[in-house]
This record gives sequence, C-alpha cells and structure tokens, in this order.
Amino acid sequence: MAWTWGELDARADAAAAALIDAGVGSGDVVMLHAPNSRDYLSVMFATWRVGGIITPTNAKLTAGELVQLAEVVRPALLIVGAGAEDHATALDATPSWAVSDASGSGATPPRWDGSSTNTSALECPMPR
Repeated sequence: MAWTWGELDARADAAAAALIDAGVGSGDVVMLHAPNSRDYLSVMFATWRVGGIITPTNAKLTAGELVQLAEVVRPALLIVGAGAEDHATALDATPSWAVSDASGSGATPPRWDGSSTNTSALECPMPR
C-alpha cells in the first residue's frame, strides 16, 4: 500500500500531537522498538517535528538487551510494536505506548522551530 507525502504528513502531525500531549518535546529521547512499518515512519517524523531525538532499535532485541540500551539513552518514552509488550514491561520506569497509540487526536501540533537545542543527550560517552 502506498502513501502520498500528504498522507504521511497528516499521520506525522497526528502522532506529533500525541507526543506533545504526553509531554515529549525538544531534546527528549523517544525509543522506538518495532519492525519497519508505515507507523514506524510516522513516529520517526513525529519525533523530529517536536524536536525530539528518535532512537530506533532492532526489533529482534530481547527485553534484556532493550533495558541495557535504555540505561544508556534514557528515553522519555518507549514506543513498541505489536508483540513486544513484554519489552515495555521490562522498562517499567519508562512511559510506553504501542505503535497504534501514537495516532494522536488529529490536531495539528506546533512544529519545532529549531530555536532551542538540548544536546546534552548527545554528549554522553558510550559505555565500554
């Protein structure tokens, strides 16, 4: 099934509105643990629209591996695909959604204008 750019734009706006409603904003990390899909793209574009940092993961990671990654990136929100609910449970201290929850209210959110940048999440050293 194909999408037009307008359809992707509308879905990304709806998902961005949901992210804003959840308190996600500039510099916040959104961890996305789902197989590639149309919703995956919507969440990625939505995160960028609100000024967030998307951390896509390999959908084949175990719950334990996802926990280790989350300890490094400290996501404000975890979004999981269908069948990965146990992964969300493993990160019980991190708010989480199923991919379908990111569809939002349909209201067009304000777009990030790039005026403020929180780069602290990018400046942490990688563990060895």
